[in-house]
Amino acid sequence: VYAVIPVHNRLAVTRRCLEQLRAMRYPALTVVVVDDGSKDGTGEMLASFEGLDLRIIRGDGSLWWGGAMEQGMRHVDETARDGDRVLMLNDDVELSSDFLESLACASARLGETTVVGCVQRDLDGGHPGYFGYRIDYRRQSIDVILVGAHAGPVVEVDALVGRGVLIPV
Repeated sequence: VYAVIPVHNRLAVTRRCLEQLRAMRYPALTVVVVDDGSKDGTGEMLASFEGLDLRIIRGDGSLWWGGAMEQGMRHVDETARDGDRVLMLNDDVELSSDFLESLACASARLGETTVVGCVQRDLDGGHPGYFGYRIDYRRQSIDVILVGAHAGPVVEVDALVGRGVLIPV
């Protein structure tokens, strides 16, 4: 699994995310952090961070999330093999200790062409958890698929949020 994480000027948040990933001790994880011109010490922290297979890509501050994700994906494309996965991940997430294992197992169980995402929840509890979105092009509507509305571990959706999405290479 290649985790691609765009970051910019969120030193403490980025460190916390990396610490969560390191604590999982997932055996086949490479973390690709795209630091888009941080000036708050993030670059220095990344250079000295230990305990992860960490690759750092530097931007000039103009990439934003989409451009940083593209740079990270390009890096992964140069080194990944068939069967590998790319994890799109934000740095401001709370990850359970079995997060990577659960996503990887679901991906393996559902097949090589399936994109797998995680439940999205706000830590403050202000919004209910959701899986993703269903899009009705005829009605031109987008419906949020809430956790409580569906039973079972797998829910098909049309769109996922990029805070924890596992994509087959």
